[in-house]
Amino acid sequence: MSENENKPTIDEIEEVLDDGEPIEVDIRDVAARYMELESGSMYVWGRRRSGKTHMVKWMLYSLTQMGLEFDLVLLFSGTTCKDQFPMISRSFQYEGWNNESAQVIDRLIARQREILAHNAECTEESEKRKLGRCLVILDDVLGSDGQLWQGKKAGTLSSLFFQGRHHSIDVWLLTQTMSGFRRVMSNSDLLVSWRSNSAEQRKEIRVAHCTCEEGGGVEVGRRAESFLERSWKGKHGASVIDLAGSHSKHSLKEYVFSCTCPEDDVPTFGVGPETHWTVGNDV
Repeated sequence: MSENENKPTIDEIEEVLDDGEPIEVDIRDVAARYMELESGSMYVWGRRRSGKTHMVKWMLYSLTQMGLEFDLVLLFSGTTCKDQFPMISRSFQYEGWNNESAQVIDRLIARQREILAHNAECTEESEKRKLGRCLVILDDVLGSDGQLWQGKKAGTLSSLFFQGRHHSIDVWLLTQTMSGFRRVMSNSDLLVSWRSNSAEQRKEIRVAHCTCEEGGGVEVGRRAESFLERSWKGKHGASVIDLAGSHSKHSLKEYVFSCTCPEDDVPTFGVGPETHWTVGNDV
């Protein structure tokens, strides 16, 4: 038998060195994955006009079609005057992000905590109060001071990511910067990103989230960089990193995906209970 007869072929070597093409999913696949969470958090990051708002609207629509109903939906936005989210009642839209608007979320967290404490003391199921599932969306909210992660409101934002899942509060943050993400990445379920023109920002994503292989090294880094680049498809294609599902994974293909959503606008729909819409007579 030849000494080289049982050696791996060139194709087999290449397969070891390359995770292959990222699996392409659409926004409904992402929504289905999100449906498995009791309460979730999503960090949506990309430069201006990359498609963040468009994708999040399709995410909301897909979840609604799959039967997920939120009992309360709050929007904090720097662009509410443009009516970016018509599916959210105007009565529950707040313009800007500052210490005053952050108090709305502080009161929500306190209310959810109070219900949980009350239910824990109940001896009969009939005595318990309903703990509604709430969604907080923060869109383009650098804050009136130009800082997202400074001041009292930064503590509120951190609480949403760290405590939200325990209080049945989902949080989606849409931003043009990765600044501060390391503060909450351990409690984020999904990271949705578009390709940045900054090599440093692309490296930050790769180093923090695309190094599942042991040992590291130049070769592993090169492969991760190449894989991540291929996850950004076209002008509006996003990379979706399933942070919640990345634990104990040994291949990027298992939790880093290439995501697209329909180019058309979402159909007309509303989120939140009917009382949301009767309060402000939105429809």
